Amino acid sequence: MIATGSAQRLAEFPEVPTFAELAGKPDFRIVLWYGVLAPAGTPGAVIERLQRELTTAASKPSVRQRVESAGGALSLAGPQVLAEQIQVDNARFARIIGDLKIASGGR
Repeated sequence: MIATGSAQRLAEFPEVPTFAELAGKPDFRIVLWYGVLAPAGTPGAVIERLQRELTTAASKPSVRQRVESAGGALSLAGPQVLAEQIQVDNARFARIIGDLKIASGGR
């Protein structure tokens, strides 16, 4: 089985269905994102410095061009937004796993 995890079929492969189409679940999509995480208890000043440094790096045209040429987009929304995204994704995938009755191996 071949399918794409995006919300719609890819222009490059219009014959390849989405997971949502195959599973019959409209919210079954996979959005790839990356985040920079720090251990619990990391001082706020360190988190703020990381955010500043990441923002500086992301503002460089060469970095943006590299990400965009790979089909990505940069967004440096901050720690709270990342934490919310993780919670939203965890809840959505838990629901999808339950709906599709996918069991974890050996648990």
